[in-house]
Amino acid sequence: MSFFPTGGQGPFILQPGEGKMLNVPGGQLSTLKVRGEDTGGAYTVLHVTSPPAGGPPLHCHHREDEALYVLYMHRMILHLF
Repeated sequence: MSFFPTGGQGPFILQPGEGKMLNVPGGQLSTLKVRGEDTGGAYTVLHVTSPPAGGPPLHCHHREDEALYVLYMHRMILHLF
């Protein structure tokens, strides 16, 4: 599997603020940066900003892997299973 887009498109370059804004409950600011369709289903990239005590609800992926890169100013608890 390659992490580069299929179809000879080359890498994606997005400036801050670019991407599709998503309406996500809970006060999260979410921007879709790269869609799975753009990468042959290899991955999707989201930029998410959550308020204090916010973030996604407890959930489990049965068919996907999930990777997180977390920058935070306060305490964050991740449940991994």
